[in-house]
Amino acid sequence: MKLAAHRAGLPGNEISFLIVPLDPAYKAELAGALGPAKGAIPRGREMEDRERETLLREQIERRNHAAAASMPEGQEEPEERAKELQEAALKQYVTEFRNAQGAIALAQEFRFSDDQIDRLLEAIMEEVKGSEGKKPPWAGKRYDIKTMKYLDVEEWIAHYRRELKLAGNR
Repeated sequence: MKLAAHRAGLPGNEISFLIVPLDPAYKAELAGALGPAKGAIPRGREMEDRERETLLREQIERRNHAAAASMPEGQEEPEERAKELQEAALKQYVTEFRNAQGAIALAQEFRFSDDQIDRLLEAIMEEVKGSEGKKPPWAGKRYDIKTMKYLDVEEWIAHYRRELKLAGNR
């Protein structure tokens, strides 16, 4: 969704500024997608438990944890399972995507507390440190647009930890 926000400049040399969501891939429910995703999760209508389970399984197989975590709850959906999906989504945004704004938005949407965020970040750090010789594939250095440096996951967490924890208080 793009909304014209402001136009500036002389006639013929106008610049248009557009308002777009912070993380369009998350809102579109498919990584990298900018429009309604094929097989997107139905919203605004009741889903049968069988249909919900099928969609949930598909989203998890695609490693689309954010969409799976934000699916409407079933009648017999265990709260622990929903929390696990939410934690998996936040972990994916931190480790694989290194998307601070998206992780902050998820933490706010899922109403994570400071302690929950801190435990998740500590678990990620322990996972990296615990894998002596063979680090997870997401632990390597990636370019961070805000710092304009290549950061490994430990440096990235150290840099964004305060912002992520503040998201838990909002």
